[in-house]
Amino acid sequence: MGLMPTSRKSKEFKIGVDLIIQHHSSQLNTMSRLQASKRLQQLTPTSPRNDGFDFADNIDGPSSTKLESFSQGLFDDKEVVRIRDAAIATKFIQGMVLGTLNPKQYGGFMVQDAAYCFAAVEAVDNAAKEMQHQGMLEFSSLYQEQSKLLKEYNEDFVKTWHLKNAESIVMGRAADKYVKYEDDVSRQRPKFLAIAMLPCIMLWPWVANQLISQVKENNPYYFWFEENKIEEGDLKTFVDSHFSPEEKEEALDIFRDGMINELNFFRDACNESLVHCPSDLPPCEPNLPSCLLL
Repeated sequence: MGLMPTSRKSKEFKIGVDLIIQHHSSQLNTMSRLQASKRLQQLTPTSPRNDGFDFADNIDGPSSTKLESFSQGLFDDKEVVRIRDAAIATKFIQGMVLGTLNPKQYGGFMVQDAAYCFAAVEAVDNAAKEMQHQGMLEFSSLYQEQSKLLKEYNEDFVKTWHLKNAESIVMGRAADKYVKYEDDVSRQRPKFLAIAMLPCIMLWPWVANQLISQVKENNPYYFWFEENKIEEGDLKTFVDSHFSPEEKEEALDIFRDGMINELNFFRDACNESLVHCPSDLPPCEPNLPSCLLL
């Protein structure tokens, strides 16, 4: 998959991979993008803001009187349902369910997750500046906090895995595609970067809750399902309160692309081909309940 080419001679990279393999179990679970997002949601309501913005005081937005959750409407879109079913069917997720996933592949996934985090800072910073310029201080504050958490995570990752710097990690196909997608959103439609941040925090808990009953507690990957099954709702609440029904179609296009990128992260970990759009997805397995809705 190009993640760990044999020709790569980086001493720091080899140390990081060796440590990942050595720590196969709960110690493997260095904070992921989802955990960083959860930290963002936990910290946001009480985080000090330069502009005095506080989620609790600014929760009313254009869709505050809606009858349906804006974010849940995105997640329940029929094409998105196909994408999330495909995520469950990936070799990576099924390997964790069965406890047969090669620890090198899990370690590679975490390294790519980190590579994404290193590269994503620029997109978040760009969006924060543009939202500040447009006077949309709530969005600017959201992105500033996300940037701060990403930078903290990046620093911790380099120290934990004894890497010299972020350049010791090379992005694979899926991570590179994901970063370019968020960079495009941040430059062209910075407000909608909040939508691009949703797929991770919605998909991982959904996958964990769908499958945890099938995972034995002595499974070395049980911790992944246990730790990711709880969905924090503050970012969803922010989106629900700051996007109007008139923006749903535009948001849905971005959300679908983000879900495809999340799917590709799982697929790339086990050398499965990348998916470019929902029409590329294989047919749903008949034992997946949501397939019956299509």
